[in-house]
Amino acid sequence: MNESQLIDKYQTKVVLKMLKLEQQQDISSIKFVQAFKVTTLFVKKCFSINFQEAPTNILNLTVNQCQLQTVDGIQQMVQLQALNLQNNQLENIEELKYLINLTTLKLCDNKISDIKALDKLCCIQNLSLDHNPLQNISTVSTLHTLVELNLTKTNLSNISFIKSLLQLQRLTLSQNSIIDISILMYKTKLTYLHLGQNQIIDITSLQLLQRLEQLILSDNQIVHIDALTELANLNHLDLRNNFIISVECIEHHRFYDDYYDTNYNRPSAQQVQYSNTLAKIFKANRLFNTQLFCIKKLKSKIAIYTQLFKDSINQCLSKANTDNQYFYEQMKSILQSNVHFDMATQ
Repeated sequence: MNESQLIDKYQTKVVLKMLKLEQQQDISSIKFVQAFKVTTLFVKKCFSINFQEAPTNILNLTVNQCQLQTVDGIQQMVQLQALNLQNNQLENIEELKYLINLTTLKLCDNKISDIKALDKLCCIQNLSLDHNPLQNISTVSTLHTLVELNLTKTNLSNISFIKSLLQLQRLTLSQNSIIDISILMYKTKLTYLHLGQNQIIDITSLQLLQRLEQLILSDNQIVHIDALTELANLNHLDLRNNFIISVECIEHHRFYDDYYDTNYNRPSAQQVQYSNTLAKIFKANRLFNTQLFCIKKLKSKIAIYTQLFKDSINQCLSKANTDNQYFYEQMKSILQSNVHFDMATQ
């Protein structure tokens, strides 16, 4: 569909607040958008897009999965407040430095390594740079207005640059090589923190983040979680795939949405005595509110080596709904047994 056809199609609408163009074969220019006085433009899976004649009245622009290699010409769209260019082939973003009214910028899933041009964005509040091969992240430290930042899978190992970001409320640093998170003790406004898939051992610094509501620490090397004891506002906590040996310090925490995942933790060697280890895991999963649900999860996650244990668990589950006392008695006897099992992640 060419430009004149698009204008004819929408000619009865003098003013459109939003226009979506998806899977068009060729849009060599978006100048035609001026005919509709559009303020929000969404373009997806189109190609040959040229920003040289782009309308200057657009406030929100999304160009996704369009194989963009350049944004040359976009600098004239100075009224832009929100720009989403994710899932393209961008390497150079120099032209973005002129878009000083931007409050939201999403550049995830591109090929960007240099972000120096972003240091002129004095109003930016929401920035997503995830899944880019960033080489120097120091520019982010100059963006003092940031409220939300996503740096998932950006080759990070040092996060000292966030110290100057005093307004941060949501921070995502997953899938990196981060070990030291001590700098986070200064980020007391954080309500959401995602640190999954790193190499973190010590989480002591998190104890000062009293406003945290959601905390994701899965796939790290954490052993002790005492620092989480005083985080009274937490309603979502993910501790999967760590080496946690005890959750007694937080087992009485009352979560808003009852979400508390400690599955796949490995508190000892792969082969451990069932009676001791299951007792620890049982306490951890007690925070799901019902022991029955916990046992179901354990049954699906643990490789059992004896038919006796399988039969005992199945018997408990079959009786649990009608006879809770029987269920608890049976579980007590199982916990006193010497059955062995494999704690390795399946």
